[in-house]
Parts: sequence; structure tokens; C-alpha cells
Amino acid sequence: MEDREAKLTMMHLANLISVPMALHTAVKLDIPEIIWQGGVNLSVSPKQLAGLIRTKFGLSTQPDAVNLQRILRVLASHGVSEE
Repeated sequence: MEDREAKLTMMHLANLISVPMALHTAVKLDIPEIIWQGGVNLSVSPKQLAGLIRTKFGLSTQPDAVNLQRILRVLASHGVSEE
């Protein structure tokens, strides 16, 4: 196996792990429920979503919007959600 092909294979395997992890995190944070409040697909930024998660779970600190954006991008890249 060529070096380039090996690197591509490693990246593919890493992505196989990241999608289930991102989906698990989204479900644990109740992101689908938050986005579909009242049957309406809310158009929210990651920062707004972080605030909604904080309120829903009564957190003392706000979740990291940058990491939420990464999670949402992974899911969007696999057709689970849209950016």
C-alpha cells in the first residue's frame, strides 16, 4: 500500500468513528429536540444552540459553540442535518 493510500485509509477510518460519536453527543445534548421545538425547524447558530442547551439542562457554564459547530458539521457532511 502506498503512503498516500495508507493516509487516506486512516482518514476514512477516523471518520467512521467520528460520525457515531457526533450523533451520540447530539442525542445526549437533545439537539434534535431543541432544533425541532414546537414542530418548527429552528435556524440557530452554534452560539445560540449552546445557550439553548445551557438553559435546557440548567448548566452553570455555556457549552463550547466551536465544538458544537464541529459536531453539526460532521453530521451535515453525512446528511444527518443541514448547516
